[in-house]
Amino acid sequence: KAETFDVILMSELVEHLLRLDLIMREAHRVLKKGGLIIITTPNPHRVDVSLFRQFTNAKDRKQGMHVCAFGEYELNNLLRMFNFKPKLIKRVYNHRGNVVFPKGKLFGCLAEWVLATGVKE
Repeated sequence: KAETFDVILMSELVEHLLRLDLIMREAHRVLKKGGLIIITTPNPHRVDVSLFRQFTNAKDRKQGMHVCAFGEYELNNLLRMFNFKPKLIKRVYNHRGNVVFPKGKLFGCLAEWVLATGVKE
């Protein structure tokens, strides 16, 4: 049913979908006006993700692994492409023990995830 949900959460999902367009259109259809979409995805610039891509081929990645990667720029464009107004897009850091990684370009490869939120207008 159209305009049913106040919030849609896509956590660790978008990077696995071959037909993301279908999911995003459906999310827009079922989200109420003023509703919030929340997307999280692994940071494609993270050191271990970059190394994984270097040592696997595209065929291996498509068999149950990530078929695409989204950074902050790509998530912003994805939200806009499907008529969501981006609200918050940022890298999310994992605090291991008492160590807090500095935020910024130099340490961007240490961010675990990218978080994006958008509103249906």
